[in-house]
Amino acid sequence: MKKDTKATQLDWESIDRTRPTISAQDMERAEDLFHCYVFYTSTPKGDRTLWTSCCHKDGITYERNQRTEPPAHAVFLRATHNETVVCPYCGKTATLKNVGKSKSRKKLLEYQNIGFLHCVNGAVYIQSYYAYKDYEASLLPCVTLQPKAIAYFKKGTAAQFKHCHDWTGLGMTPAGKRRAGQWEQTKTVYDPFPGGMGYYTMLNGGMQIIGIERLAQSELAYSGYLDYENGGQCTTDGYVHDVIIRYLAAYTQRPQLEMMVKMKLRDMVCDLVIQRRKGKGIHWEETDPRKAFGVNGRELATMAELNITFAELRGYRKLKQAGMRMEFSAVRELGKMFSFPVDTIVDLCTTGCGVSTSKLIAYLRKQSGSQSIKSEVLILWKDYIGAAKYCGYDLNDLQVLLPKQLKAAHDGATQTENQLRHENEVTDNSGYGARRQALEKRYGFQCGDYFIRPPSASREIVAEGNILGHCVGRYAGGHARGTTTILFMRRNSQPFTPMMTIEMNGNTMMQIQGKSKTDRVPKGEVKQVLDQWLLWVSGGSKRDKQGNPRLPKSKQNASIA
Repeated sequence: MKKDTKATQLDWESIDRTRPTISAQDMERAEDLFHCYVFYTSTPKGDRTLWTSCCHKDGITYERNQRTEPPAHAVFLRATHNETVVCPYCGKTATLKNVGKSKSRKKLLEYQNIGFLHCVNGAVYIQSYYAYKDYEASLLPCVTLQPKAIAYFKKGTAAQFKHCHDWTGLGMTPAGKRRAGQWEQTKTVYDPFPGGMGYYTMLNGGMQIIGIERLAQSELAYSGYLDYENGGQCTTDGYVHDVIIRYLAAYTQRPQLEMMVKMKLRDMVCDLVIQRRKGKGIHWEETDPRKAFGVNGRELATMAELNITFAELRGYRKLKQAGMRMEFSAVRELGKMFSFPVDTIVDLCTTGCGVSTSKLIAYLRKQSGSQSIKSEVLILWKDYIGAAKYCGYDLNDLQVLLPKQLKAAHDGATQTENQLRHENEVTDNSGYGARRQALEKRYGFQCGDYFIRPPSASREIVAEGNILGHCVGRYAGGHARGTTTILFMRRNSQPFTPMMTIEMNGNTMMQIQGKSKTDRVPKGEVKQVLDQWLLWVSGGSKRDKQGNPRLPKSKQNASIA
């Protein structure tokens, strides 16, 4: 699961006392982020009375004198409503607006996400605001700031406080727990302005930072952020910063980010900052990159040249530890052959009991019938190896490890495994009963002629595998222990006839298998039911008072029911 950097618990009073105030110079820079307008009214003589939002000239008369006026003066006086002009006082580009033609000015309302960065005793404060200018009541409005969040960064410390807004008009948050205007510390440090999703896709993410140059005066001066963000071109006002909060939070816990940026390992930095991965397997306490990554100098240079990812580095090290030498470029090509992460592929390769990676790849390509290895072939071989190990096959024999007829060998091994599991099955019904009730509450589903339910006992999973001819029986123990979840999909008209077997991990469907290979990709009505079921599960498995699944209302649901 992707997680933001965990916040350090701090006292709000101490942050409130030390946070800097927004200066007049900062507000002037914030004003420059908004669109400029020059409002005017004309007199019969051709003179114009001006109001400029860029330099706040209020009601200044701009007289016309055809004998002495310069060309630029004449151009401005000839410009009409909605034309682009140059402000005659400050020289900024602006849109000319006739006051008589833009009476309400509601459409001129403009919002910006703005963050003010300050440095106090080496610590970094980023105060983020919703900022807007509303021209409806005034031709020369000032920027209005509505607080959003405050982030605090120091070496080893990252904290964030969010402002509780009154969206109800009742002096409290929608949940009714806190009064508006209070500040609450967040559990993690995250971007205060994420991009919009779904209905809110029109909302822009990120924020424009005022005072980014002050970062060089703080303890985080060597964070490498300015080099990471747009190659150092982000120091001007108006640049939208998408990840500054997450980056600085990650740097407080992982000072090696600076080293990784300098080495141009951008994908690794993205893994930590954007993808929010922990970077498992890296010795973060080491300052020497060779010791931190577990590689030598030549390998480190290759990593920088190829911009290696964490998954590729883990895969390379696993192969190296297993005595299977492979260059970084080959590891990357290995990952391109599959729809799985590189380190997962390497785990499978290293289970090959000493067979070389090149020989295994050649074997899987032959089974796939093409240069690209099909994911279902890899899954088939993986399940075959698991079943063969359970049955005690001699995997040191290359003919057993890499059988010519993989599908036939897989079916035979899984059938033998299911029989052995059935004979050795010892089911604790009292222990599994509580888990089965919890699974029924979370996954039990009824829609049209189909229903989904958990197995009544582990032996039912073994029987399911025998009837449908797949290897689900080997998952019976894991299902009983709770390391995986197996579910059955059947018809109401044939409730005791196995139809489809589902493996779940939380709200994610890992795989689905019926009696034939084509059943791995559900179609038609079955797919519609599965889509609705997954949507219902991800939405919290809500039920009505009678215990029936409460589906989201849609035309599609009506057609299924």
